[in-house]
Amino acid sequence: MLRSQSLISALIILFLSLFDQRAYASKIQYVNLNPLIGQLPYAHYPSAAQKQSKMTFETSVAISNYFRQSTVDQTTYDVDGETSLIRETLTYRTGTLSLGLSLQYQAHRSGYLDDPIYEFHDFFGMPQNGREQSTNNQLNWNITKNGETYKLSDRSHGLGDTMLFVEMRPTSFISDAVSLSFNLPTGDTSKQTGGLASSINLSFATQGASIELDNTFLPRIQTSYGYNVSYLRYKSMIDEFSPNPFVGGAYGSLDLIFTPTIALITNIDINTPYFNDEVRELGWTSIALSSALSFDVSRHNIYIGFSEDIRPSTTPDFSLFFGLTTNL
Repeated sequence: MLRSQSLISALIILFLSLFDQRAYASKIQYVNLNPLIGQLPYAHYPSAAQKQSKMTFETSVAISNYFRQSTVDQTTYDVDGETSLIRETLTYRTGTLSLGLSLQYQAHRSGYLDDPIYEFHDFFGMPQNGREQSTNNQLNWNITKNGETYKLSDRSHGLGDTMLFVEMRPTSFISDAVSLSFNLPTGDTSKQTGGLASSINLSFATQGASIELDNTFLPRIQTSYGYNVSYLRYKSMIDEFSPNPFVGGAYGSLDLIFTPTIALITNIDINTPYFNDEVRELGWTSIALSSALSFDVSRHNIYIGFSEDIRPSTTPDFSLFFGLTTNL
């Protein structure tokens, strides 16, 4: 009996040792994967957390489904399909500075989420916004303006753009975390995996209020927020779509921290238009809601969640994402 109790105690200690008291990943790096927009640089927000590991390696996967048929003035936006994004990010930290490299891989296909989305809308009596079962799971991009057409009808995949970034963590002198990132157009324009623009992005992030509730069973609430501005230099092949050289954005995050290693993260991301156009997907300010469950196990942070367009059609209808960060 004593031996059994010792074994059980050892297993409990081993299990608890897998969890350490680290700060969780408190910002979902949302990427709008709508056709054309998804091939352009995105903002890289720094972590607002004070304590971070010296080196981390993150793998993130996102799958976005979209469907839209619209014609406004001289622009036709007719898209159907699904895009997957795999992003690998290595970050090295020394003192208050961090250096990072992010590579990404994109794939476009007919997809698998059309049927579940259609059935979900049908079950709750929600509008299908043009979706029909007979046309589910197809790949078609036809974005036309003034005779210039951006098309895709066959499955395509390849290396996307490359990002280099430097971050400065909050200090006693500066309350914001700051990130300066550079996007290199290494994607293949013939495969629609990027390469349409280079960019410089400046982003800020700040931890906001932390609320401790007077109840053992209620989670702690942590807020954070950030904002960014980018300068983009586009390739001439999309000049007809009237791209904007300056793009800005902001986010707000409200996190429910159930334990030191488990949290529910909820973000709202807002981004100004990349193009001067009346079509929602190209020329409207986008608003997206993202929510993810984040938990730490030993040296790893794992998160899984979804994103939804709050301002209809300015971002993909529905996205799923997953991430794994390892402290090296």
